[in-house]
Amino acid sequence: MASFKKVQGMDVVTITEGASAGTVQDLLFDLETRVILGYRIKAAGVFGKTCGVATTAVRVLGRDVVLVEAESAIEVVSTKGSVEDGRAWVTAYVGSKVMSRKGESVGVVEDLEVERDRVVGLVLDQDRVVQVGPRVTLGKDVVVLEDASQAEKAPSGEGGFWSRMKVF
Repeated sequence: MASFKKVQGMDVVTITEGASAGTVQDLLFDLETRVILGYRIKAAGVFGKTCGVATTAVRVLGRDVVLVEAESAIEVVSTKGSVEDGRAWVTAYVGSKVMSRKGESVGVVEDLEVERDRVVGLVLDQDRVVQVGPRVTLGKDVVVLEDASQAEKAPSGEGGFWSRMKVF
């Protein structure tokens, strides 16, 4: 597991050609299932194009690099970071307000925790975390929690789900 901020900026390299395709800019995911559908990549250079690659073409999400099967899996895209058609770019949620269903302000999203193919949690300000599940609604403008108590203090030290999230 890794935080989105650790994945963002990672080099994307093709296995077949051994070429650098660029760096990860964003992740597209399904709002209902939280499954990551693809990666947005910024090609190298000042005038590098924005490209995309489906998660199915990603062979390894490593500590330092993302390995993609081949250059043919990378396509030019133009989608901006917005929420639409049941899908959203991760960057659309960084900075989003988090509220409870009772209208309590819970905090602000600072980062998202991801596995290779899924968004699994939200990192909030004040070193708090929320596990993403059926009791969390990722709205277009606001993240809504069933209850404010879902935002837990991130544990320090070893052990527990959230402590593993801090280490890539």
